[in-house]
Amino acid sequence: PVNPGKDLDTVGLPISIIAKKNIQPGLATAVAIMLKENFFDLDPTSPRGTFPSMNIVRELSENSAASKIYLRERGYIPFLYRFLPFQLASFVDLAINSLGLLLTIILIYNYIGLPKPYELWLRHRARSNLREIHHLIDKSKSQILTSNESKKISTLINQIEKSTLFHITVSTRLNEIKSKFNNLISKK
Repeated sequence: PVNPGKDLDTVGLPISIIAKKNIQPGLATAVAIMLKENFFDLDPTSPRGTFPSMNIVRELSENSAASKIYLRERGYIPFLYRFLPFQLASFVDLAINSLGLLLTIILIYNYIGLPKPYELWLRHRARSNLREIHHLIDKSKSQILTSNESKKISTLINQIEKSTLFHITVSTRLNEIKSKFNNLISKK
């Protein structure tokens, strides 16, 4: 820029760059790199390094991806973006952040001691099998079961017994059903 012979009064306007809160980290990184490379030097109205900066209006929160760029020396590019193509680095960055959040949720879920989804599914399956068995046993009180229905009861009981993860009440109900089923078979 041309330097005048004496200081001049000029008008300088503050510039704020505002983006959506949910802007992708890769896009925020790209914008921050471009702003820093193109506008970091001094000009007639602002000293070197004053734009862009993270000295922002207090009501607005700063973007973490952009602040990483602005707080480092000029020419800084984050690790992933330095070695990978931009689109791939952006995808990997987003995936790592998402997986980190998911892993944190899983660890907290396990630490609290809540049942795992597989255990919940096994319990649900055992309960639905018990309902089916009860239905067939109730049916047997009013009419004779077909051989297929008797086989189905045996199969359902075996499935429940093979399931190692079921609630204590399911186990108690299973023993009651087995005794009823054995009584049914002995009556025939």
